[in-house]
Amino acid sequence: MDIRSLDIRYMATYTSFEIVEDGLRHRKSLPYLSMVQALEGSYDIALNGAPACSTGTGGVFIAPSEVMQEIVHHCSPATGKMRAQWLFLDVWVNGEYRLESLFDFPTLLPPEQALQFDPLLHKLDGLTDLCDRLAAAFPIVKLLLAAGTPKMAPDSQMLQIKNYI
Repeated sequence: MDIRSLDIRYMATYTSFEIVEDGLRHRKSLPYLSMVQALEGSYDIALNGAPACSTGTGGVFIAPSEVMQEIVHHCSPATGKMRAQWLFLDVWVNGEYRLESLFDFPTLLPPEQALQFDPLLHKLDGLTDLCDRLAAAFPIVKLLLAAGTPKMAPDSQMLQIKNYI
């Protein structure tokens, strides 16, 4: 598919999450794609019942919108706490498709890209002007696109039916 436009319709950041309860579990589904990084401690994450994988400290997991997430928080043995940060995104391609409907993303962002996530998220989180925030978010979208694998292009006939309905 030829990408002609990318539209960030929603984004929210949170860069100071901290817990002290090792083994805390969450089961949830969110309306937006989420990228979550363990800054201290780690996560075990399973999506839609797949086997769990561990982020390790510094690792970033990607959870597409509307996917069931099963998360276990693990505190650092050295400090007894877990710190994390995250970004929620709703990105649309060509005005018609959510990013995650066109790309499959790995559960864990590759390590070289995970290293880039922290400074990009902190830059984004420190901005208040909408134009500046959008400009700072696109390098993160670029990370997602680099990590993603394109799905089969949407059927144009199905698109016409969808638009008619």
